[in-house]
Amino acid sequence: MNILLTGATNGVGKALAGLLSKRNGITLGIIGRNPDKLQELKEELQTSNNKILTYTADLSLLKSTQEAIDKIKKDFNSIDIIFNNAGAAFGKRIMTTEGYESTLATNYLTMFLLNTRLLPLVKEAARINGRASIVNTTSVMNKCIPFWDDINMTNIPFTKKNEAYQQSKNMVTMHTFDLARQVANDNIYVNCIHPGWIPTSGLMSGIPLPFPINIMVKILSPFLSITPEKSAESFVWIAFDDSSKEISGKYISEKKVEKSWEPTYDENNQGRLRKLSEQIISNI
Repeated sequence: MNILLTGATNGVGKALAGLLSKRNGITLGIIGRNPDKLQELKEELQTSNNKILTYTADLSLLKSTQEAIDKIKKDFNSIDIIFNNAGAAFGKRIMTTEGYESTLATNYLTMFLLNTRLLPLVKEAARINGRASIVNTTSVMNKCIPFWDDINMTNIPFTKKNEAYQQSKNMVTMHTFDLARQVANDNIYVNCIHPGWIPTSGLMSGIPLPFPINIMVKILSPFLSITPEKSAESFVWIAFDDSSKEISGKYISEKKVEKSWEPTYDENNQGRLRKLSEQIISNI
């Protein structure tokens, strides 16, 4: 079985990589920014029963992501599962060298690029084995309609609501539902997962929360938070468990199908996002 995982060197991604590497006969491709961390993880996970491949890429940059895609296509004839786990949060506007707001680029644009350019390999795996899947990491913080005329938020201030992060996760969720519908007849199952509140991941430190939510989070965090290892179990469940094998186009939290924010189901907005995203990656 061939699996691709982004964001594998820390947090939920690292825990998930550990679980996946224990499956006999797996070839696991991991994508990350730091080659030393990738090599260290490879040495930690590599056994006689698996094969670990590493791809160095800055997943905030489309060009760097495409370079990794080109290498992946040389190594894989098919991909059974793509886990898009990489993500970031920024409390202020940071523009990439390609001209995109960093949260948008890291959490959504490069994920869309990976899914789009590697979809033929996923379809081939589904043809060979009868099924394949794509799992995207979203968040309960997705309640923000895309700023269609200003997705980089050039003229929109960053506030403690962290609209940039919420916009990116709204896009991830809409893309998941849209892609699931597109591949419904190809035996490809596409879902998105809210990984839960994981204070040790470092991700949430980049999200400034408004008062009194910031106080409530500090108080309730010990009761609401879960470990990366516990969160990773949801990803394994949606990809491998018999009870979940017919689930597609859904929002998952703690191994349950939950209801996402209602506007994420708007097919007109999903189509609009797809066209905008295709236009952005067309020159990559």
